[in-house]
Amino acid sequence: MKKIISTGLLLFLLFAWQPAAAQKGQLAEVFDIRLDHVTKTIPVTPAIQKEAESYLQTITGLSPKLSPIPKEGRMIKVPLEPAVPVQNQWIDAVINEVIIIIGKHEPPALLVFDDENKAYFFYFNKDIGQLLRIMDEPRTDQS
Repeated sequence: MKKIISTGLLLFLLFAWQPAAAQKGQLAEVFDIRLDHVTKTIPVTPAIQKEAESYLQTITGLSPKLSPIPKEGRMIKVPLEPAVPVQNQWIDAVINEVIIIIGKHEPPALLVFDDENKAYFFYFNKDIGQLLRIMDEPRTDQS
């Protein structure tokens, strides 16, 4: 059952959220997992882009969880313009958006897609407090 829910959520992310290139202007989106909808959109500023890029530079490893998307929390989608090349032991791709997964009881994670649309869930080693402040989003226990 969990696998079906996770797969459904991934499909929603792929098809319900518009691709960054198709949007008029670049908008970051906050998605409430429990409510199952976007709760905020905000224009991507250089500060938001810089924060999102910094998470890609501090990747520490792949998420070992079978279902890395929590039941409660938020996901923040940030389109990257220009796209950011990422090369490490897990991925070698040009990334055009990141999705920061913020659970209530687990550390934040990144969801990125490579050039072939393969999904990767990563942990990273940077506090997301600055991004939350810029976007006027509250912190949770783990964020």
